[in-house]
Amino acid sequence: MVSLRVDIKKKDLWLLSAIVVFLIGVGLIIGFGDYSGDEAQVNGHSSDEIMVNDTSGSLVTLQSLIDDGWIGGVSSPACTFCKTCGGEWTSYQGTFVDYENIARYRGDNCAGEPNQQWVSTNNPQFCCK
Repeated sequence: MVSLRVDIKKKDLWLLSAIVVFLIGVGLIIGFGDYSGDEAQVNGHSSDEIMVNDTSGSLVTLQSLIDDGWIGGVSSPACTFCKTCGGEWTSYQGTFVDYENIARYRGDNCAGEPNQQWVSTNNPQFCCK
């Protein structure tokens, strides 16, 4: 029969705890660190930090593709939720039932920003270009 006995003393537990805290701290610095001296990018990477291959196979930043017009911005998506379809998004694709009345969507004829909310309407339309 095999038996295993581990005897951890109080000073050993303090050392182990310090090592664990140190490793977690190093992991957070590596994961969220911004080594340029500016504020850390807490919500992930910016488009200047993501490297991608362009159509010729060259390694470029994602931001350079956006700036050159290869990738569209997010200001005008292909589809959006609206009170009624219209404007840029004229093609009605169906209705979204918002039971909790928490959805954010555009106004009549898809006007305004998608962060608006109309309490009187809980069935915004799904509209596409």
